[in-house]
Amino acid sequence: MIRREQFGGIIYDDETGKVYTTDKYSFRALEMLTQEGLGRDDISKKLQEEFSHWKPDLNAMNEFFTMVTSMFTDEVLSVQRGSLLNNGSSTVPWGDDKETTHFIAPAIIFWIYTNKCNLQCIHCVQDSGEILKNELSVSECKKVIDEFHEMGVFELSFSGGEPMSRLDDLLQIGRYARDLGFKLSIATNGILASERNAKNLAEAGFKYAQVSIEGLRSTHDYIRGKGAYDKTLAGIRNLVKENFFVMLATTVSNFNKTELEDVVELAKRLGVKGVRFVRFMPMGRGLKNIELFSISKEDELRIAEKLWRVKWRNQDQLMITFNKHYASYGMKVAPNASGLDGFNWKWDCPAGRMRASIMPNGDITACPLIGSLGLHGGNIRTHNFKELWERGSFFGEFRKEKEDCVGCPEWNICKGGCKAWSYVKHSRLGARDPLCFREIF
Repeated sequence: MIRREQFGGIIYDDETGKVYTTDKYSFRALEMLTQEGLGRDDISKKLQEEFSHWKPDLNAMNEFFTMVTSMFTDEVLSVQRGSLLNNGSSTVPWGDDKETTHFIAPAIIFWIYTNKCNLQCIHCVQDSGEILKNELSVSECKKVIDEFHEMGVFELSFSGGEPMSRLDDLLQIGRYARDLGFKLSIATNGILASERNAKNLAEAGFKYAQVSIEGLRSTHDYIRGKGAYDKTLAGIRNLVKENFFVMLATTVSNFNKTELEDVVELAKRLGVKGVRFVRFMPMGRGLKNIELFSISKEDELRIAEKLWRVKWRNQDQLMITFNKHYASYGMKVAPNASGLDGFNWKWDCPAGRMRASIMPNGDITACPLIGSLGLHGGNIRTHNFKELWERGSFFGEFRKEKEDCVGCPEWNICKGGCKAWSYVKHSRLGARDPLCFREIF
């Protein structure tokens, strides 16, 4: 899927969830090719008409078309999100060439759909368990989905709690969003993914699932409850059978730091697409059990190097991703591990700039972690999401330079890191992340 932006446009690869940016000229050429069906000669002429200061570079344009059409399918490139004019191009105006701080709409909404959960994991940042009395109804969810559709949001990712704890409602919402062209994904503990439930999810439009695995059986069951490991693996197999794009998700901690490669091998045996290693956050029940999970800064560096090497050693078999600080640390401690000269990762949190979240009660926030801290910019029952995204002071806090980072030479790499952890540590969004480069290296 594609979408205009003030700086040009973006291409969203719904298989990987990656977002690729282009300038105005390249994106307009892409619109002409995929939306208007023009040939390359006509595209060049029309570009010169629309952009009088554009200097034709036919070789560069042909190289761009060759690259894009080889990377993405016609299905990806032919769908433009957001409000459209009759000729197929977006109504989004192109302004001047000043740097923008955020997309015109989130690429993805992380929807903490319910607080209800069938487990009591001892590191849960949401402190999930019982359903909340004020959780959004199906009709309220559909209303905000209409707004997301008009804005041009690509993906809705449902989590919890355990989203399948409210499965009947989730299926209704999924079918509604599917018919509007959204990519649908789910983050789950996998235990409720029976054969029937996995099939129903697939029929409702869900194609992608992130399933939590904490390590080997004993580790997983200690964190998530006795017997959870085997039930989770059964759920994963049911999702794989229904052709879900399944990623395992592991919260990296002192508790399982020696089992990370075991998770990778498990992923290979299960036939899933990959593994996502995520950072432990001292929030919710995780804060209550911080002595079990927190990692020393020295171990953070060792883990970063390990994950970096594991990623590239297995790149032909699995998609291995991790929080950006692990990637950036990895490049610092093992710059040649990937075998790619000049490969540059940036640890810049996308919360409030290209991603947003909805909490179970309808609170509008920047990411699930920020929402779990009780920080939000309004509620969908009383506020317009589009207005908050475009002009709200809450989202503005996530788009400006952190007070503690002014003048830092590493700003372009990390953009201040994780604002949620900054807030947990210092009670300020503008504070430096506790895993700041300046303090580690």
